[in-house]
Amino acid sequence: MTRTVHVHLHRRTGDFLSGELEKRAVYAHMPLGPVSAEAVRLWARSIGVIYDERSPHVTTAYSLKPVAVAPTYRTRDGATRDNAYGLVVPPGGRRIDRFGNQLVLCLDSPALRERWQAWRKAGATWDYPDYQPHITFADLKHQGGATIDISGAPFDEPITLLPEIVERPRSFY
Repeated sequence: MTRTVHVHLHRRTGDFLSGELEKRAVYAHMPLGPVSAEAVRLWARSIGVIYDERSPHVTTAYSLKPVAVAPTYRTRDGATRDNAYGLVVPPGGRRIDRFGNQLVLCLDSPALRERWQAWRKAGATWDYPDYQPHITFADLKHQGGATIDISGAPFDEPITLLPEIVERPRSFY
């Protein structure tokens, strides 16, 4: 059984509210809000893709190396953020790409890159050369042999992400 911990800072005192701060392996992600998830599903269908319904999200950390849970970070404007309230990724700078057998919507989001950097500074490992914020929207193994043209226009509406969820790593595929 996987235990999910929603972790955030109290705005006035700076205290962690989860009470669970031991170092441990982490999988941190921000799920799409329900309206955004439905809009991405409809867009995927419009380009002929069978949408992957497995909790659409953006991964912010996946580290088997133990790390302190829920680091805070500073944004370019100097504000401290804790991701307790999610964020909206504005349109623009997106592309459709293929990561192995997965079709992904790559996002251009300085806020998500900063969040990933905060996890890295806290000691999280990352198994890839760089971080590319993205939403996996289709598994090519489940497309019934259809040829998918990924050269078309990517989904380009604002995407609402819910607060970051931190849990123990698990295997997805």
